[in-house]
Amino acid sequence: MHRGVVHATDLSDEMLAVARKKLPSFSNVRLEKADCFNLPYENNSFDTVFMANLLHIIPEPENAVTEATRVLKDNGRLIALSFTTEGMTFLNKLKMGYRYLRTYGKPPADGQQLTVEGARMMMESRSLTVITAELIGHNVKAVFVIARGNGEV
Repeated sequence: MHRGVVHATDLSDEMLAVARKKLPSFSNVRLEKADCFNLPYENNSFDTVFMANLLHIIPEPENAVTEATRVLKDNGRLIALSFTTEGMTFLNKLKMGYRYLRTYGKPPADGQQLTVEGARMMMESRSLTVITAELIGHNVKAVFVIARGNGEV
């Protein structure tokens, strides 16, 4: 159905424009505007769903995981990578906050602190089997999770 094609989605027209500039030579990448809470794909469509820098900035991220699980094939993988302040020093939190404000402006009001344990529980509560859930990075941290679906939503 979608074999060999990467569907890269974002709800932001600005982010899609940036991606179009960075990915012009990849003929197998389809950039599409889509809402992570209501994806325009059929059930069991994808072998892998990758969620990058999403779960910490949206309200009710567990609903986005539920929707990703819906489009994931049986035994497919959900990979999530999302920034966190977990494990960061106070000074590094200040530096990151300053860089964020300078680059993007005020953070989204609906954003929340994502932790490794919180991400693990979010995946498991959506009938996903967590393969790995860990904190990565040195000064700036991210939660990295790989989970496998089992066909239940």
